[in-house]
Amino acid sequence: MSNENHTPNTDIRVELGDRSYDIAVRPGVIAEAGKIIGGLIKGRRCLVVTDRNVGPKYGTLLASSMQKAGFDGSAVELPPGEGAKNLKHAEFLYDRCIEAKLDRESVLIALGGGVIGDLTGFVAATFYRGIAFVQVPTTLLAMVDAAIGGKPASIIRNRRTRSERFCSRKRCSPIRSHCSRCPTAN
Repeated sequence: MSNENHTPNTDIRVELGDRSYDIAVRPGVIAEAGKIIGGLIKGRRCLVVTDRNVGPKYGTLLASSMQKAGFDGSAVELPPGEGAKNLKHAEFLYDRCIEAKLDRESVLIALGGGVIGDLTGFVAATFYRGIAFVQVPTTLLAMVDAAIGGKPASIIRNRRTRSERFCSRKRCSPIRSHCSRCPTAN
């Protein structure tokens, strides 16, 4: 009997001393995200950042999971693509954070690919001098590049990665999620 379509429930521990974190790897993790994040975050306010391609596919499922876990929050959709990774959209996200009444115990959640993860991570690292940040990557590249490493960035005047902030994931956890482009055996 072949096991190639089976993905085990796995948490991968990234050991960085007091900045260590876990990566949840399992099918259907978006439905569990609220419970997972609830175990990491003291506060119960959140803002989910996604784009107009990913939001309609997974946004409702993530929102439902967060509500079931007792989170009070909202979501915002940005335009898809590299064009969204700039200070204009970062400022837009700061305004949404204020409107959502996020505080130092709140969490910003990136639901999407690398652009969403980079921009949301940058805002999380700089809002109130840093709030919790969780990535729910939906592309293979975001899973292996943007979600692991801790260097979210923004583009200033069309120069790639001109403003970046190394982000300690002390209370953060990238979560592997639905990825239609991922090989099932891996």
